[in-house]
Amino acid sequence: MKPKKLTQLLIIGILVTCITILQPLITLALTRQEIDAIATQVTVRITGTRNGSGVIIKQDNNTYTVLTNFHTFQEKGRFEIITPDGVTHQLNKISRVGSSLDLATLEFNSNRRYRVVELGDSTKITRGRDIYVSGFPADKGLNFLRAEISRIDPPEKGGYSLVYRIGAFPGMSGGPILDENGKLVGIHGKTDYILVPPHDSTSEEYGIPLHTYLNVSKRYDKLETLLKAQNFREADLETDRVMLAVANKQNQGYLTVEDAKKFPCQELRTIDNLWLKYSQGKFGISVQQEIYKNLGGTQQYDDKVMESFSYRVGWKYGEEWLNYNSLNFTLSAPKGHLPTPVISWEFLVSYVVVSLLSRHVECNL
Repeated sequence: MKPKKLTQLLIIGILVTCITILQPLITLALTRQEIDAIATQVTVRITGTRNGSGVIIKQDNNTYTVLTNFHTFQEKGRFEIITPDGVTHQLNKISRVGSSLDLATLEFNSNRRYRVVELGDSTKITRGRDIYVSGFPADKGLNFLRAEISRIDPPEKGGYSLVYRIGAFPGMSGGPILDENGKLVGIHGKTDYILVPPHDSTSEEYGIPLHTYLNVSKRYDKLETLLKAQNFREADLETDRVMLAVANKQNQGYLTVEDAKKFPCQELRTIDNLWLKYSQGKFGISVQQEIYKNLGGTQQYDDKVMESFSYRVGWKYGEEWLNYNSLNFTLSAPKGHLPTPVISWEFLVSYVVVSLLSRHVECNL
C-alpha cells in the first residue's frame, strides 16, 4: 500500500475513534420548542386557598412527588393538583423542606403515567445563562418564559438566590426553572418591585437553586440507612452530626440549652420519626418525652425527676453516668435509651435534655 494512502487511512481511523469516544460527551442544547414541550409535561397546577404551580420530580410506583413553594400552603385549606392531562388529584401529603426554605413536597397517587423532570446541576448556573420558567397564572393556561440569570445573590430568606426578569404572574410560584437542556435547576417563587426615582419601579424575580433542595432533602439519607441496618451506634453519631448541622453548630460541636429550645420543629419531627420507625417504637425523642412526662417532668428542671429519668433510660448506673462506649446500642437496651444528647457526654446533659424534650412538646409532635 502506498504511504500516502496509508496516511489517509490512519487519519480517517483516528477521526472515527475520536468521534466515537467524544460523542457521549457532546450535549447539544435543546430548542426552545423542545424545552416548552418538556415544561408542558412536567409542570402541574395547584389549586386551593391559594393557587400555585409545581413540578413532578419523582415517581415511586403509583405515587408521584411534586416540588413547589411552601408559602402557597401557609393558609390552611383544601388543595388539589391538576396534572398536564387535566385530571384533578387529591394530595396525600404536604411536607415542608427544611425549616427555613420556601419549599415543600407534595404527593399524589395515580395509575396514569406522567413525565418526571430530569434533575440538572444548579451549581453550574452562572450570570448570563439562559433559563426557562413555566407556571400557571390564576385561571390561565401554562406560561412558558425565557430569561437570563442577571445575578446570583447569597441565599436570602427562604433560600432564594437566583435573580432574573421574566414578568411572572401570581400563580406561577413553585413552577420549575429549566436549563437549556430542559433539566430542572431551580424553583421560581418570588417577585420584588424596586423603586426607580422619581415615580417608577421595576421588578425582579427570584428562584431557589435545585442544589439547595437536594442538600436538605438528602440530609437524612445516611441516618435512615444506618437505622434501617440497626447500626444504632453509628446512627446515634449521625444524629449528632445532623442536629449540629441543622443548628449550624458544627464548629462548636455541641448544642446549648438555647439551641435546644429553638431547634426547628420539622427537623425534630423527622429525626424522631426515623428512630421510631426503625427501632420498633423503642427509641426516639417522643419515647423519651413520654417517659420524662410520666415521671412528673415539666419544662422546669428538677434534679430528682432528671435523675429518675437517667436511670430509667439507662444513662446512669449506680452513682455514675455511663461513658459513651458503655451504652447499649442494640434493641435490648432500655426503652428511650437512644438517641443520646448532642453534647459532650456529661456536660450540661440534664439541662439540654430537658430543653429538647420541652421543645418536643412545644412543637406539638
